Amino acid sequence: MYNALELPELVLVIVDFLADHLADTYHLGRTCRTIWQTVEPVIWRNCANAKALRGLLPEDIGTVFGLQSRLLKDHEWSRLLHYGQHIQQLELIEDFLRTDRVQDILICLRGYEDPMMFMPNLRSLHLVLCQRHSLNAGPVLLQWPLTNLCIHVDIRQHVEPAIIKALISAVRPGPHMQELRIILEGRVLVDTWSNLLDTAFSAMLPQLTSLRNLHLKTVTDGVALLPLVANLPVLQSFDIVITSDSNPLASYELPAGAFPSLRSLKIDSEESFYQPAMLPLLQCISSPALEELQFFCEHTQVLRNVTQLLSDRWSKTIASLRISMSLGDEPKATFAKTFFSTLSPLLHCPNMRSFWLISDVFIPWSDERLEEIITAWPSLEVFWIDDGWAASQRITPFVTRSTIVALAQICLQLTHLRLSVDYNLPPVTLRWTGQSQSRLAHLHTDYSLCSNPVAVADFLRRAFPRLEGMTADGSGMIPVAELFCIAMDAQEPPAYQLR
Repeated sequence: MYNALELPELVLVIVDFLADHLADTYHLGRTCRTIWQTVEPVIWRNCANAKALRGLLPEDIGTVFGLQSRLLKDHEWSRLLHYGQHIQQLELIEDFLRTDRVQDILICLRGYEDPMMFMPNLRSLHLVLCQRHSLNAGPVLLQWPLTNLCIHVDIRQHVEPAIIKALISAVRPGPHMQELRIILEGRVLVDTWSNLLDTAFSAMLPQLTSLRNLHLKTVTDGVALLPLVANLPVLQSFDIVITSDSNPLASYELPAGAFPSLRSLKIDSEESFYQPAMLPLLQCISSPALEELQFFCEHTQVLRNVTQLLSDRWSKTIASLRISMSLGDEPKATFAKTFFSTLSPLLHCPNMRSFWLISDVFIPWSDERLEEIITAWPSLEVFWIDDGWAASQRITPFVTRSTIVALAQICLQLTHLRLSVDYNLPPVTLRWTGQSQSRLAHLHTDYSLCSNPVAVADFLRRAFPRLEGMTADGSGMIPVAELFCIAMDAQEPPAYQLR
């Protein structure tokens, strides 16, 4: 038997620390180094003996180990200590809500006088806590000088808010931390009030001078934290949830030169009170290279202001825009008439690659309007229109198959498309010669009546020859999607071959 760390060639070792021998040893050889580089940190996600602990060692070591999902005794950790110094990336994820194996591991670690001596080289930690008792033991792993940290709490039981505060307060952000994600879901989100975590975050944020990615999905006064986050010098991506407990953004002044390196801003909220302050927030961003924006909108004027600002300030860099819309008192008919003029400034953003519109308002797309957009965005990769209100009203779409032809010809990089199309109009003469060059891989078509599914499937196959899958809403389009499934799964092409 060889010591895995002394083997000269790449070796993948599955170690059963609950037995006296190695469960399996696979000698993969030098040729597998390229394959090994593609292995994800969650390599043990589906392994029977690794439900609780997953570690990824450096590529030149090539040793991965797992632990059986049952209570560990102290003496059973002796073999693990030999390998702990090589762990750089660790995921502690509880897969079963009825048990708490993560708690067992955390308690064992907490029993050591200096837990950091066990894994001195740990730099990346993903901690998922699904049980109340894990929260008490969780802080032991938050003392490391980590580069990447994700704390994800999703608990269905009642949790004392003070426990959540103790968990978050235990984070010791080192000077080299580059990514921080704190996510609270489930009952713990209900039990925690907004100002509880503000002190912990306020003390933490000024120390994160090297932070590049910050994701705060918590119940906190997210608006109040903005002045602190705005000063982070190299922050590139910022995700935040603004709740009803937050104060109006207008009562806070962001510093001059806010968000100097920001590339992505995502605001997750369905609160109308912060809408008037949306524009001042964007105007304070000093970064010249904003690439991605996600926000919620209830008023046409807010949308118009945002699109105009994007066109004026970031027309050369903005590449991804996700808009969630739910109109308040504004008449839907008025909005439908003014929507495209509101959107028109974005036509001056030629590098748009991803456009998402999630709306409960029917948008009267037409061939002319849509072709105008796709002509302005030739690099489009995702075009996703989800107007669920139209689905409930069974409104006939205005977009015809001619637009599908235009998409296939103009947006050659398009891979994902969701759109409502009327496929029952007279046949369209395809305007390309030879096979379409479209790269579309997934198509979702909404609530369109379809009298001839086979003909439509054949039409789509010619327009999108690389299509890998199709989903649909509406009784007429479901048979088309079923035809695609049959065509892709069948070993022999069906009688109605689609190509």
